[in-house]
Amino acid sequence: MAVSVQTNVGIIGCFEITQVSHIPTLNFLSDKFAIKYICDVSENALLHCAAKIPSPLKTIKNAEQLCASNEVDVVLIANTNPFHMPHAILALKHNKYCLLEKPAALNYRDIDALIAAEATSQEKIFVSYMRRYAPAFLEAFSDIAQPDIDELVKREADIVQQALTAKFGVEVTPASQMMLRILGGLGSHDLSAMREILGIPKACLGACLGPPRIWSALLYIEIFSLNKSVKVSYDTPYIKGLPVTLTIREKIEGRSGSDSSGFQERVIRRTYEDAYTLEFEAFYESVIKNKTPKTMVADARNDLDIFAIIMKAGEHNYHSF
Repeated sequence: MAVSVQTNVGIIGCFEITQVSHIPTLNFLSDKFAIKYICDVSENALLHCAAKIPSPLKTIKNAEQLCASNEVDVVLIANTNPFHMPHAILALKHNKYCLLEKPAALNYRDIDALIAAEATSQEKIFVSYMRRYAPAFLEAFSDIAQPDIDELVKREADIVQQALTAKFGVEVTPASQMMLRILGGLGSHDLSAMREILGIPKACLGACLGPPRIWSALLYIEIFSLNKSVKVSYDTPYIKGLPVTLTIREKIEGRSGSDSSGFQERVIRRTYEDAYTLEFEAFYESVIKNKTPKTMVADARNDLDIFAIIMKAGEHNYHSF
């Protein structure tokens, strides 16, 4: 793909994540990216986003027009989940490298359609799992690979029907639909990161899928071994420059000449660049060097395998709330 040093971006979908993260980050990386088109069905969303983007800028409501434009080098798809697949295929049809917000798809039919479209296009899909590009995560991945931890072992309705009944073998109920949406939303970030570190799980022995009385969130991944624990803390992605930290707690040798052992805790901050900025820099490298990203659409298919075993393990919950 022949692109200028400054890559021209078209954005499909102008709601929360685009407003809070994507537009500010792309503006910050103005030496690498220039937003030329934004597309959304909401006139208010278009007007709000346009006010935050330097001119010249075109605002439209037709996704194919954006994908076909010669002024667009890459397409960022950040609209609602049911339209991820058709709009990514539109981008590939017009040979545009595509950054696709997670989840890439919620059923095997749609993810396989993306893989097939990618195979016939000159370009690729980069799935937006920004946590997997944070230096703390990458360092944790290398750290836990050490020998001391080796023992670690309508479209909407159609998509849900395809995922739950046709492929996962789970009855469609309000509870099962809610759980699938949770897994496909923020759940896919954690599951994607965990499978990169630990590999694909062989089974899910149980799942508690009921809504909690008090909502809470664990914004970290922690791995334990006999002598060490490694914890990656994400906190929130919405604070610009908030670092992802790596905390290592481990047993160490005691005083010289004694049989005792000690304890060490280290908190590592490799950068004050947030995960979204680092992800866009990795995306830029993939585009200008025609590289295959690690978060490719075939990789995202593995998330559906994990969704399936979790949904099946928690099936007994779906009629109780």
